[in-house]
Amino acid sequence: MMMGSNVVLGITGDFAFSSLHSSSPSNFTNAPFYSCGVSCDLDVNWFATARARLGYAMGNTMPYITGGAAAAGLDAYFPGFAAARGRKARVGWTAGAGIEHAFSSNVTGRIEYLYTDLGRLNITGACNTRCFTDVKFSIVRAGLDFHF
Repeated sequence: MMMGSNVVLGITGDFAFSSLHSSSPSNFTNAPFYSCGVSCDLDVNWFATARARLGYAMGNTMPYITGGAAAAGLDAYFPGFAAARGRKARVGWTAGAGIEHAFSSNVTGRIEYLYTDLGRLNITGACNTRCFTDVKFSIVRAGLDFHF
């Protein structure tokens, strides 16, 4: 939707499968078991956003800012302890910026950065440990769009 001569406002959504993985030390809540040495691992299996985009068209190129809702399918676990798994979908927010360029009337390309915050994930695991993981990540991606 065009708002002014060069200002463009729109909405966008996306879905992607992911292989993001992180590992961190767990937080022990039971003093006799400090020697467990268990880490907490987190996998982001899928990721989706619904965002507004506000851009400024300069010829065929449009820098923009974007922000909105984000959701992801998470799998948090303690390696080696199958019973201590937490699978859940989380909802949070995302914001970022990018630049889009029209190569022709039917082909556009873009490069985009997104920062996502899905809050804190908390699971109880081996040796009475708790995994407190702040689910925050950054994504840089490129896209090529064909318009019909």
